[in-house]
Amino acid sequence: MVKIYLNLDKIDSIFDGGVYMKRITLVIIGLAPLPIGLIFNYLLMTYNFNATLYWVVGILFYLFWGILGFMYTKFTKSRTEAILLIHIPAFIDLLLVIYQEAIFGRYWMNIFGTLTQLFYLPMISLASRLLNFLSFITTIRVFMINIIAFFLLVIVFYTGSKLRDANYKSTTRHL
Repeated sequence: MVKIYLNLDKIDSIFDGGVYMKRITLVIIGLAPLPIGLIFNYLLMTYNFNATLYWVVGILFYLFWGILGFMYTKFTKSRTEAILLIHIPAFIDLLLVIYQEAIFGRYWMNIFGTLTQLFYLPMISLASRLLNFLSFITTIRVFMINIIAFFLLVIVFYTGSKLRDANYKSTTRHL
């Protein structure tokens, strides 16, 4: 039987490359929605799931993103730096989606047009529900849903990092 112990105080020592390697790692981890979106797209096209799965995938994805915030905030000197680094890919993708839909008028008919759409796919269901709930706009466009999904990503990551601080303070108080 193999036991795995995860000491969250020692997570900084996973990579010996120092601060530079940790920053690159955060940016690479920020690409996680893309393979998840690709897998989710394959499952949707192959098995034609009902609408309940969309909610479940969205909730599980945001839970996963909060856990990333809990675990990887200490890779940098500040929480703000971690938030900015891990969301670089999401922000670039958001700019590409806004350019394609709002300025260009359609998505590119190549792999880049497809990948920009699949990046936010795991988050679309919850973000669109939130936009519909808050909507005072008569016409909702996909890039608006992606903007909501981006801000939800940032909020969930921030919340995960704050939970780490609260957990750390509650465990060290009794020492």
